[in-house]
Amino acid sequence: MPPGGPAAADCDYIFKIIVIGDSGVGKSSLTVRLSEDVFYKDYASTIAIDFRMHFMHYMDKKIRLQIWDTAGQERFQAVATAFYRGANGVMLCFDLTHRLSFQHLEQWLERVRVQALPGIPCVLVGCKSDEARGARQVSREEAAEWAKAHHMAYIETSAKEKDNVLHAFQQITYAIFEDMKERTTRPGVGGAGGAGGQGSAAARGTGGVNFNASTTTTAKAPQKSCPC
Repeated sequence: MPPGGPAAADCDYIFKIIVIGDSGVGKSSLTVRLSEDVFYKDYASTIAIDFRMHFMHYMDKKIRLQIWDTAGQERFQAVATAFYRGANGVMLCFDLTHRLSFQHLEQWLERVRVQALPGIPCVLVGCKSDEARGARQVSREEAAEWAKAHHMAYIETSAKEKDNVLHAFQQITYAIFEDMKERTTRPGVGGAGGAGGQGSAAARGTGGVNFNASTTTTAKAPQKSCPC
């Protein structure tokens, strides 16, 4: 069965997305802005993992995104990496004003290669684009080149200014659909995603894909991950 197959009466597909990256890069601000449409200047670091949901329409399909916001601290990685298994897409985040978080991307990508589905679709997200206007440490060109070399799309976001937040999640949703299509039409090929696959659909961007207006809801993490 393709990833994220039909599994609920209120939607056509359920996609499990993990959001990863160093602590403090803006992962939680990104997911909270999407799900609650608010921004907290001082947001406590995630402990282990946080769960949120978001509904959106893709063409004529209603999609439920299960978003797992993982802690960036090393001491929580044993717990967080368990959520890589069964994920349909990865949002790999770094802080545009903190170069070290960009340099750590290879380590995060290696975790994806080891723990997640081979060829899982990935999107690279540069966070805090508002702060980057005066304190940028990673150029757009350098980040885009890194993303291209790893066969994934790149997008810069600002949770504070609500810039490109929804578009980032649309991007990974599109990449998952394209990956499903490629896996279906090319049996035996392990997909083409940001985790080291080639010819990734994610690298082509959303193009003219039609995403309809989205509605959101939040939820506390259930005791178990959805088996979808």
